[in-house]
Amino acid sequence: LLRDFGIPVHCIVAVDGPLNTEEEARTLEGLLGHVEPPTFNSELKTERPKVLLVTSALHMKRAMRIFGKYAPSLEVHPVATDHHFVADAVRFRRWQYWFPKLDALVGFSMIEHELVGILRYIW
Repeated sequence: LLRDFGIPVHCIVAVDGPLNTEEEARTLEGLLGHVEPPTFNSELKTERPKVLLVTSALHMKRAMRIFGKYAPSLEVHPVATDHHFVADAVRFRRWQYWFPKLDALVGFSMIEHELVGILRYIW
């Protein structure tokens, strides 16, 4: 896909091994932190290697904090995926949507997980 967008092969680094975002940030910092960014277009020249951070929209805020802490020499650009939205806000006016449901509990659990993770990287 990156090659289809015109990114040269020598500018693409695939990382195999990290099991979570923190490990991935540390690995990329080790691989790219000291590398002079390759330029294939003079307008795109930067002082730091550029990295696209592709992850869930829900996880993006925490992932950016993690990369900021463990990969400070990289220029990280967020690319959020799997956005969640309410298709029909009118449905929340109906009485049955105000009672607990399993999917609401799962959604709250995901949000709680991210908030606790963000607090970890704040302190």
